[in-house]
Parts: sequence; C-alpha cells; structure tokens
Amino acid sequence: MKDHFMIFFTNAYCREGAEWSVVLQQFTRQDGIPILFACIWQGDTKGPERITDWIYEEVLTLCARGKAARCTDKVRKAFQRRYRTLGCRNASLALFFAMDEECFYAWQGKGQLYFFQLLFDKVKGRPLARNSSEEGENIGCERAVWEPQTGILLGSAEFLEALEQGGADTAACLRASELKTEEQAGKHLRELCTAVEVRGVRDATAVFCMAVRG
Repeated sequence: MKDHFMIFFTNAYCREGAEWSVVLQQFTRQDGIPILFACIWQGDTKGPERITDWIYEEVLTLCARGKAARCTDKVRKAFQRRYRTLGCRNASLALFFAMDEECFYAWQGKGQLYFFQLLFDKVKGRPLARNSSEEGENIGCERAVWEPQTGILLGSAEFLEALEQGGADTAACLRASELKTEEQAGKHLRELCTAVEVRGVRDATAVFCMAVRG
C-alpha cells in the first residue's frame, strides 16, 4: 500500500443565474485514496442532479474496493454506457474524474478542459480537449495519469479562449506558491474569472482542480 496519496485542491466559480451549472464532489476511501468528480454543464437543467445521483448510486460503489486504476476504468466505462440516460446527449459539458493519480476526462459541445503545469512558481498551460462541434452527440473521453503539481481547469470554449488571450494575467492568478489550500485556490479562481469577465465573457463558470503529493 502507498504511504502517501494525492491531495486535491478544488474550487468552483459560478454566478447566480448562469447558463452553466457545476457538480464538484470529493471523497476519501477508508484506505485513504482520494476521489474527485468535477463537471460543468450547459443544457437540460436536470442534468447536474442526475449526475450527482449517479455519483452516489453507482460511482462510489465502483470505487469502493480495488486499485485506483481499475476503479477509474470502471467509472469511465460506466459513464460511456450511461451518458445518454444522464441527459448528456444534447448538453455541453466538461467532466474530470480522478482517483489518486488515475483519471479520465470527457468533453462535449462547448465544454472544454485546460491543463496547467505549476512548477517553480511558473505556469505553463495547454488545451486538454478541443471540440470541433458545438452541438449534437460528439462526446470525447480520454484516460490519463494526473501528475502532482499540475492543475485542470474546466470551462466553456468562450471562457478558455479569453483565458488563453490573458497571458501574464492567467499566470498571476495561478501562481503555484500561492495555491496551498482550497481557500487560496478559490481566491485565485475568482480573480481569474473576474479577469476573463472584464474581457467580455458573460458566463465565466469554471472549476479548478490541482493535485499535490501528500
């Protein structure tokens, strides 16, 4: 058994009345393995509720025992099997699931993900997923390993486009040396979203997740 598991710092930004909704859940298994489920959603207003119900009714059961890699694969396959009944077919979404360093991410429509490497107080970012279509059934899903001192940002295509144009402003909001607690992550995410809103983005809904080695 591993001596140290990942520690996840997460936070979400969503204004009241926004078109996008957020699902953000964290759990710790009895053996200490952390579990993270994050999703932003635009579409059927019942979608986030169905996803939350699915987390408690199936995802946690799939993660109850076994190695993190195997559990993550089971959750990924369950999502691919269930995403139509969850109401995802005509929605825009970005989804990120992690169990310790094992993870997968999914995207559709206007939902996108951005990857940050946060080392030596410097920020390097790149798109993790790009969509060629804004409507219809065009779900993407990828399996990965989440390295420590890296972050994942879930946001709309408009949000992440404005973020990429921000350059130094983005780096200033995500300094690794200042991201040591969830409160700090929330403060910097609010700063980032405010900067994006100044550039004309009306709905700067976002979720930021960072992994550090415990």
